[in-house]
Amino acid sequence: MTSHLLTGLMSRPPKRPIDELGHPPSVTIRPATDADRTAVAQLAALDSRRAPCGETLLAFVDGALQAALGLDGDIAVADPFRPTDGIVQLLRLRATQQLGDRRSTKAARVRRAAACR
Repeated sequence: MTSHLLTGLMSRPPKRPIDELGHPPSVTIRPATDADRTAVAQLAALDSRRAPCGETLLAFVDGALQAALGLDGDIAVADPFRPTDGIVQLLRLRATQQLGDRRSTKAARVRRAAACR
């Protein structure tokens, strides 16, 4: 019977994080601006990766920057001390929506790659 209880507990989805008032976290996704460069560089250093260049989308959770996704090379950086897989997936989804067919054209890929040099 104990193994049945453990199996049931392990198959439950994890609870969503909530604040002290019972609210789920707020997520904001927006394009990066020049004013965000330092924060993105710090996030990339924390993740031990190179910062994305060119057009970049940022994801904030409750006002704190937690992930960034470069649209030119699909490079993502995220806070390694927080669960950010879902946030990065949201950024990728938003990037797909935003870029649409632009992403698939060779000329667009070349332009975005040139912006990183």
